[in-house]
Amino acid sequence: MSVLHHSSMPLMSNSMMPPPHMQYPSHNNNNNTTQKQFPPPLIPVNGSNQSTNNSEVIDLSSPPQSPQRSILANGKQSQHPQDHSMQKALVSGKMVPCINAKPYVYSELLMTVNDLIEYFFPQVPISKCREVLQNVLQVSLYSGNLQQMTVLRDNNKCKTLNEVLPLIQLKDVVTYMPQMR
Repeated sequence: MSVLHHSSMPLMSNSMMPPPHMQYPSHNNNNNTTQKQFPPPLIPVNGSNQSTNNSEVIDLSSPPQSPQRSILANGKQSQHPQDHSMQKALVSGKMVPCINAKPYVYSELLMTVNDLIEYFFPQVPISKCREVLQNVLQVSLYSGNLQQMTVLRDNNKCKTLNEVLPLIQLKDVVTYMPQMR
């Protein structure tokens, strides 16, 4: 495949180049297909991709906050995934409930301090646990944003969206678990 500079590309109208990842036969640029002066999109946006059968087009130019792919969540198909959702993570041999810290990023998880106490220190009062976490271990505690609090409320982790519900990063739980025990 040869690369043409913008100055040598013919300007034609009303058609799009195939995406760069698709296999297509080489041909002359003398036919009546049209090309834009800017780089082509990564995927066809007009549904002209003949190689896919009944698949949905995902617009890669959009930020991840606007995915268009259907997903299967909790056994139900939804058009748009939630930016935050509950996950289970293995900590010290126990599966604990967590929520993602950043929208659509599931590698950075938070858990409620209440769940930390329930799963690992059921006999310790929450005030004592918070004191040890913040003053002794100097671990930062977080409060959820509206989307996180909505998911936490829907999963019975809090009663209201305005409730003070301290969250701790899962990586801090893993790091400091030996000192907390």
